[in-house]
Amino acid sequence: MKLVNIDTAGGWRVAAVSDGHIFDLNRAVQLSMAGGRAATSAVRQAADRIMPPDMRAWLALGHPERMEAAHQALKTAVEIAGGQPESSRLSSGLCWSETTVPLAPAVPEFASVFAVGLNFPSHVEEAGAQVPKWPIIFEKPRNSIERHNATIPLPSASRRIDYEGELAVVIGAECKAVAEEDALSFVAGYTIANDLSARDWQFRTSEMMIGKALDGFCPLGPYLTTLDDCPDVGSLAITTLINGETRQSASLSEMLFGVSHIVSYISQVITLQPGDAVLMGTPAGTGVTMDPRRWLGPEDVVEIEITGLGRLVTTMAAPTATKADGN
Repeated sequence: MKLVNIDTAGGWRVAAVSDGHIFDLNRAVQLSMAGGRAATSAVRQAADRIMPPDMRAWLALGHPERMEAAHQALKTAVEIAGGQPESSRLSSGLCWSETTVPLAPAVPEFASVFAVGLNFPSHVEEAGAQVPKWPIIFEKPRNSIERHNATIPLPSASRRIDYEGELAVVIGAECKAVAEEDALSFVAGYTIANDLSARDWQFRTSEMMIGKALDGFCPLGPYLTTLDDCPDVGSLAITTLINGETRQSASLSEMLFGVSHIVSYISQVITLQPGDAVLMGTPAGTGVTMDPRRWLGPEDVVEIEITGLGRLVTTMAAPTATKADGN
């Protein structure tokens, strides 16, 4: 199942993608319970318990309850929409064309994001680094989280901006000190990430986080593809294109540390919460390793595709003027 967060005036709402349309799952339950009439407060509260509008609350239902709720709500949504003209679908807040509805990042609001460095042998080699004995873990702060199809201003503090196409694992249940063989049962699904990096800031010290932490430097999306729809992530391929030119291409089976290992490893010292994301590292083809180096500039378009998970698009823009610039 492919889920998204739709960005509404009332906040982010979890929705499902089907046949080129996006359906608000909580709204479908409301409309069904109200029998075509306006939903009362009691109906809305009851619908919130059955199919919460918030992704984090939906994850908290637990597995398999959350999947049963989502599948049933989507079935209801499709049935209701099939009997409505398009104008009614829009006015009821039930259904939109996938190309028109504004999306939020494919994780809950205020999610934590962790990332793995040097997790592909090809990237280790191109960086001239040693194969890590232990996973290299850092955090990308919440200010860095951005949506699919975002336009991100290049920072005035750096001109050495690079891309990194990555798989992102989304946690589905509170996860503390789990064994590697049990780790996948704590995963809700997968999305795509662009681990944007300011290389000059990253390499100032041995701690890389500040170069990864800039505003908007962690686009996530477009979909959260649930685990039941993607049981073998190692069979997937990742491709990164800059303005249509392929820069990165690899199989996710090449990762040094797999999903189960990384989730278990982090959980030994950090309690992962539902909705948290873990970026699994990038393959060879980064701009910093090219000769000459190829940094991102204004109007560059970064497209990252993972087989079966969709395509994440980010457009870079000229730096935004600030008071420090004298404007």
